[in-house]
Amino acid sequence: MTLKNPVYLYVCIWLVVLVLYQMHLSNVLIPLSDATTSYVVASCLSFAIPGILFSIICIGRRNPTREIYVQSNVNNKLRILIYFWLFFTAIETVCFGPFPILSFFGIPTALYTEWGFSGLHGLLNSTIIVLSNYSFYFFLSKKDKKYLLYFFLCLMWAIILVTRQMLMSMVIEAFFIFFFTGQLKIKTVLKVGLIGFLIVFIFGLLGDLRSGGDAFLYLADPTPAFPTFLPSGFLWVYIYITSPLNNINYNMPTYQPFTFSFTDAASQLVPSVIREKIFGPPAGEFKLVNEFLNVGSAHTTFLSGFGYNGALIVFFLMGIFCTYVFMKYCNNRVNIKWIFILVVLCHNITMSVFVDFFTNLVFTFQIILHFWIGSSLKQQGARYAEI
Repeated sequence: MTLKNPVYLYVCIWLVVLVLYQMHLSNVLIPLSDATTSYVVASCLSFAIPGILFSIICIGRRNPTREIYVQSNVNNKLRILIYFWLFFTAIETVCFGPFPILSFFGIPTALYTEWGFSGLHGLLNSTIIVLSNYSFYFFLSKKDKKYLLYFFLCLMWAIILVTRQMLMSMVIEAFFIFFFTGQLKIKTVLKVGLIGFLIVFIFGLLGDLRSGGDAFLYLADPTPAFPTFLPSGFLWVYIYITSPLNNINYNMPTYQPFTFSFTDAASQLVPSVIREKIFGPPAGEFKLVNEFLNVGSAHTTFLSGFGYNGALIVFFLMGIFCTYVFMKYCNNRVNIKWIFILVVLCHNITMSVFVDFFTNLVFTFQIILHFWIGSSLKQQGARYAEI
């Protein structure tokens, strides 16, 4: 049970990234400095300490069967969210015109990054992701295919807006909902592995068609150690996973032991329409090893905002919060809101390799919405499933 604690997910992901980087299968990667290696390992330890302490305290207290309950007023709150989303989405549609997907058919539209009101659009995205969470959960717990249809409608909205990030977030969170509410069997693991292989294969195929296989091969510049018999998707994935740490490694000498930049630490929690008016431009320039590989992972926010040692303190505090939510999940009777919050945290940890979602307004809203939906003055609920 304690192995489901999200702090261990963070440790596993970042140690795998570190090992992949150390393999040095691409000449794009600069030599990994001792400071970067020490920082990544220290961040894993800082994040994991609260989870390790919880595991030690709770040895022998495993509950193999627990009850998930949903507050009786959840349906009313979900109905409010649906009406809220429909109303303001209709207003955005009127104000911003055709959906971004229509641009593929030659119809002039706004770019997906410019479609919708800044701030409000983030809240609407949070809302549709929350609705997708409940749709998928109700499908698993009630075995009613209409909820699966609702879930696919949520996915379709992400496709209509051409927002791959939101589409991926819905799918990743659906996986974690299954993980935290169902029994993970070997057969299921094999299926997930096969699906993962197919996704990597298709990802590489589409990337080659869009950018050209030779062009990407030139950009990735694989070393002779890279196994060339693998499909090109594996090289794409390898570069996507390691290039953010490559940029962190390149910028590591510029970070101070301790600092505090309110712009870097909190600006993502403010709608972009007023962000620069309040905080001004970013405090420092983040340099890139390669201009086409411009991702820096979640660490850029905390290293820039708090410094090398300050970031480790932040990760320790996040580990405490993750472990607290996990403690709620470990109760004999668990409110579904804690599972959903745990799912959001695991999503943010998974995506931390590429981007900082811990301070992202969309996913902060999502946690707040899940807490609001699942809270009630009366501690009564309806049982939907057991795990």
